[in-house]
Amino acid sequence: MTDPRKLLITPAELERAGLRGHATAPDVWGPWRLIASTYELEHARYGYRVDLERCTSSAEILDRVVQIAGKRWGDDSTVAYLVRAIDDLLHIQGSFCPGGADKRHTPAWIRGRVRGRGLRLEEPPRIRQRIR
Repeated sequence: MTDPRKLLITPAELERAGLRGHATAPDVWGPWRLIASTYELEHARYGYRVDLERCTSSAEILDRVVQIAGKRWGDDSTVAYLVRAIDDLLHIQGSFCPGGADKRHTPAWIRGRVRGRGLRLEEPPRIRQRIR
């Protein structure tokens, strides 16, 4: 039987798999899951969807986050996971507000980012066994 402590995945392997350390599964962040075919994040319990194609500026992203925070079910954990999901997929600080400057992107750019730099749903991360 393999010692579970010897099963490790490195940060570099997470990056290659498209995970930057926040996702709880390849396409899931807490209660949020990516629906890759529609470029939306969906809340598992309430079915509420955040359309990533409409997150074209830092103000639009903030608007979505604040909308969720205002929901009865929008607790701190739900909001934090939403921010992590959007950041993992679109890289908020570097892409939308570098140095505090507002930067806008097109829906096409967002789709490309989700497809190319976001999570690759067809390629789950591979966990390699490391022997010490």
